[in-house]
Amino acid sequence: HQAAREIRAWFTDERCVPITHPASNYGEAVDKFAKNPRIDLHQFRRIEAELPDRERAAEDYERILPECFDFLLAELGVDGHIAALYPGSPALEETERLVVPIHAPTRPVERITLTPPMLTNALEVLVVATGRDRAKWVASALNSSGKVGADPGRMLRDATWFLDREAAALLGT
Repeated sequence: HQAAREIRAWFTDERCVPITHPASNYGEAVDKFAKNPRIDLHQFRRIEAELPDRERAAEDYERILPECFDFLLAELGVDGHIAALYPGSPALEETERLVVPIHAPTRPVERITLTPPMLTNALEVLVVATGRDRAKWVASALNSSGKVGADPGRMLRDATWFLDREAAALLGT
């Protein structure tokens, strides 16, 4: 008989807005999950991205991260991003730091994100991509061996990918 382990949810990225802002990942999670009596908010480990010192917020989050995640759920964005790592982002080249502040190409531009060393170190990874607007990014990530900097999905190409027909439309058979 094994003792039950508590599930903890960690965020891969956060927008630098107050948690009450509609763009806050943490705020959205609280709104969706806080109503479930089996989920307690202490199970969520959030990035305090609303703090004015973004570097310090990134360092604080990095200090509390586990050595690796047991499971990572990532979504491939319509513009090819994973977490807040967009195509061409200098953070895709990061090899030392696990969490960094970045400037995203979409609003809100100030964000804090996990970097490839943390994202690729998870024991199990599931990438979700749905819709035709993600098809070119899915095909690029899974069918080619180009640089991760051009296509962040490539860093998770060995993960399990969950695709609908539209997102998989450009994959070879």
